Amino acid sequence: MTNLEPAYPTPAALTPLTERQWQRWARAHRLTEARTGELWAVLRQPQLPVPAHVVRAKARLMRALMEQLVPVMAAVAQYRKAIDDFFASMPAAQWARTLPIGKHGITAPTLWARLGDAPGRWASFRHLQAQAGAVPVTKRSGKQRVVHFRFACDKSLRHVVDQVAFLSLLSSEWARAYYDQQRARGHAHHQALRALGAKWLKIIFVMWHRQVPYDEQYHLATMTRQHLRQRQTQIA
Repeated sequence: MTNLEPAYPTPAALTPLTERQWQRWARAHRLTEARTGELWAVLRQPQLPVPAHVVRAKARLMRALMEQLVPVMAAVAQYRKAIDDFFASMPAAQWARTLPIGKHGITAPTLWARLGDAPGRWASFRHLQAQAGAVPVTKRSGKQRVVHFRFACDKSLRHVVDQVAFLSLLSSEWARAYYDQQRARGHAHHQALRALGAKWLKIIFVMWHRQVPYDEQYHLATMTRQHLRQRQTQIA
C-alpha cells in the first residue's frame, strides 16, 4: 500500500486519538497551527450515528479514491518538473526567480507566462494592476463616486498574483508588515492579499520592463526614503 493509506478511515478509529497524537500527525502532514486547531475542534464534536455497513462501504470507497490519486500526483509532479526545467533555461528566470516566493514551483513561470515577453505590452504598472484585477473600479457621475470590485480582468493573472502575495508573506519583511497593516484596518484575508498584490505588481512591472532582479534591501531603502519625503512634505 502507498503512503496515502488513511490513518483514520472511520469515526471509530478517531475515538482513542489524543490531542498530542493529532498534533504529531498534523505536523508530519505540514498542516498549519491554525488549521490543526480548527480540525481538532471538528474532530472532538459528536458524530452522527451511521450504520456499520455504510461506514465500511464509505471507508472502502475512500481507500479506492486515494489509490487513484497516486498516479495523478505523480503525473502532476512530472509536469511541474518539466515546467520548472523549461523556465530555468529562459533568460527571464534569472530575475523572476529572485522574487521571495521560493526558487522552484510553477508560480514564477506562470506569472511570466501571463506577462508575456512582447516589448511595450504593459504601458505602466497601473495597466498591469487593472489587467490583474488588483485595483478597484471607480465610477463617477456628478457628485456621486462609487468604488467596487474589478470583475473584468485576466482571472489567471489575478490568481497567480494572489499566490505571489501569499508566498511573499513568508520571506518578505515589508510584505508581511503591509499585510498585517491591512488586516488591522479590518480588511479580510483576500482583500489584504489583493492590496499586497497591487504593491507587488508595481515591483514586478519594473522587473519585467527593465529585466532586473528583485532586491529586498533596495526596496526597503526606497520605502524609507519615500516615507521621509512624505513626512518632510507634511511638515512643510
